[in-house]
Amino acid sequence: MDRVTTPSRKLVLAAGAAAAFGVICLACARARARTIGIKSTANPQISKNRANTPKTCVSQQSAVAAAVKHPLRERIRETVLRAGREGALVPLGTAPHIVAQDGVNFVISALDVAGLRKKPKLTGGKGAGGEKEHKFNPFLKANIDPRLLVVDSLDAVDAEEPILFPREHHRMILNKFPVVQDHALLVTKEFVPQTDRLDVRDFAALRCCVSRLHALAFFNCGPASGASVRHKHMQVIPIDILSEGSDGGFGVPVDVLVKRAVAEQQQQQQQHHTSEDAEATVVTKILQLEPFDRRGIIHAVSHFPEGIEKVSASTMCQRYENILRSVGIPNAGGNVGLDGPSIDRMDDPSFQSYNFILTPNWMMVVLRKQDATEEGVFVNSLGFAGYLLTKTDAAFEYLMNGPGPMEALSRVAAVVNE
Repeated sequence: MDRVTTPSRKLVLAAGAAAAFGVICLACARARARTIGIKSTANPQISKNRANTPKTCVSQQSAVAAAVKHPLRERIRETVLRAGREGALVPLGTAPHIVAQDGVNFVISALDVAGLRKKPKLTGGKGAGGEKEHKFNPFLKANIDPRLLVVDSLDAVDAEEPILFPREHHRMILNKFPVVQDHALLVTKEFVPQTDRLDVRDFAALRCCVSRLHALAFFNCGPASGASVRHKHMQVIPIDILSEGSDGGFGVPVDVLVKRAVAEQQQQQQQHHTSEDAEATVVTKILQLEPFDRRGIIHAVSHFPEGIEKVSASTMCQRYENILRSVGIPNAGGNVGLDGPSIDRMDDPSFQSYNFILTPNWMMVVLRKQDATEEGVFVNSLGFAGYLLTKTDAAFEYLMNGPGPMEALSRVAAVVNE
């Protein structure tokens, strides 16, 4: 029976309040946990398989080594340090607790409730120039805290390849309420509803960030997705930062499920084709993750066998549209074209919310029915990547000693025949 050495929840929150620059590094929190010597009360039926994570491969190490030296990452780090010194960040102090279920090492973090009280409610709708005035929009240029601005255009820091789809449609800012270091947001310069689908310009920006930073990116679309601002934005976190609190490698927790699904599909196809044909087919084949599928969670995965660097922004956009159609969203968000009409549907209960996750090796869409479980476990896109955040003791106990992370995900996701 494996136990994870972690600090108590009260110590976690105290550590968050005392962070030097307002951001807790999960690796530091983990080291403090070992020093303090307090064990978690993780359900042994959930956590007993934790040690089965494969070691980091050389290619991942190389990608991370290049990413931390990229000018964009350096710009993010400089902005984090400056914003921290000047008090522009409100950290949601956390420390990781590892719970393994269905072969996934989920990272459970207890949030700083005091910091959460400072976070605004759903904001940024038609006040950007539409008919109906909503709450303050923090993502309009006039409202952005200049201390949080990383770059006003991604083109300014990435001239390594021909720009087929200019990236001047987005600016990058820091997340004012970070859970981990170097958490950045890609925000459209003009107001676009958060319920609009991603387009090729979004994918040009996402591809730049995910490939250059070796990052995980995500998009919370719709009122039940975990979105908190109406203005269209994607979120980006370097995977090495996220991994510091998990298994010590440089992967995303659910990577193991994607790799398993790819291997199973290749094995099935090799029974009918040559290995070359099977490999070519799996490139575009939509995948299902077995633990999600078993619970009826409606989702779809598209895998990039050669990595995101080999996939163009337009191809990524096509893959995204394909997996949306496969889960029953033929035209997500109601936007009929790249510059077609946009409607803010964050107040529309009939809108089908979903989460979108993008890594250097795959993308996934998960349909949502609600933003939290009845026990108060709130879930955004990161939950389906293997990272869950808790705001209350009850939610923390639910994940650590109760039904566990997979049950929480199945409670908030749209499921088959429901």
